Amino acid sequence: MKINRFSQPSIGQRHFEQMNAWRAKQREFAENSIATNNAITDAFLTINVGKSQGMADIATRIAVSRVEAETQKRIAELQKLT
Repeated sequence: MKINRFSQPSIGQRHFEQMNAWRAKQREFAENSIATNNAITDAFLTINVGKSQGMADIATRIAVSRVEAETQKRIAELQKLT
């Protein structure tokens, strides 16, 4: 009986296929990690922008209320003079 040694992949061929499969898994993992990191970064950026806008709104309201209070005070003082 003759055995055809080319019917099965050689050890080198199997090693090559395993290495290619491993590289594909590494590439997929790296791409998924990058996508996840980008999504997390975008989420934090959105949170930070929202926080900054909220702080600006609060500061604006405080400033407006102080200006209104000062204006009302001056109006009251002027009404006392007349």
